[in-house]
Amino acid sequence: MKKIIAIAGSFVLVIGMLALTGCGVKTDYEYDDADKYTAGDLQTSAKIEKIDIDYLAGNVDIVTNSSGEIKVTETANKDLEDEQKVRTWIDGTTLRIKYCAPVKKVSFGDLEKNLTVSIPEKTSLSELNIDIAAGDFHYDSVLAEKLNIDAAAGNIVLDLKNVPKETDIDAAAGDVKIKVPEDSGIKLELDKAVGDFKCDLPHVSDEDKEEITIGDGSNEMNIDIAAGDISISAL
Repeated sequence: MKKIIAIAGSFVLVIGMLALTGCGVKTDYEYDDADKYTAGDLQTSAKIEKIDIDYLAGNVDIVTNSSGEIKVTETANKDLEDEQKVRTWIDGTTLRIKYCAPVKKVSFGDLEKNLTVSIPEKTSLSELNIDIAAGDFHYDSVLAEKLNIDAAAGNIVLDLKNVPKETDIDAAAGDVKIKVPEDSGIKLELDKAVGDFKCDLPHVSDEDKEEITIGDGSNEMNIDIAAGDISISAL
């Protein structure tokens, strides 16, 4: 019964999130300090310690570069009006990224946007937060102490050359694929309703507590997913 409720809840949530793309139902998109954000792509050498991303619909890629600058780049299937463009704000040492300008009743029709955030290889973040409604999320080898992912509908792919001290994943519908070095230490707390779990690395399972320990368990990872498969393998 709990699984049925979880699946039903995830489907309701996914439908609600898809509404944000303009597929019939309209909703508000508002946030604080809107006047401090700048429209369009960003390239900066500012010292950034934390990144917060709020992206309604579209794929999001977090990758590394060797240029020494953080780059925020957006692509779309059509020319964008100013209010439709990604918004950025460097708030002290925090980079804040929003999907578009605040708007009543979001409805961009058949608009499709994707976001790439490129971070210098040697940059170490204290925290990276991503909130994505509908779209896939790919995270590739960025250094971060804490990684928080909140996703409604879409797959999550994490290539973690350096496993964060704390990783928290909350997803409604979609697969989660994680790759880590073979010598990684992870203590995983898993809460899933429907879907398979597979770990190719040597591990110890405690089914009563829904805990999996990989290596020395030195890094914490929490995954809460309603419907989707989860896999952990070696890079």
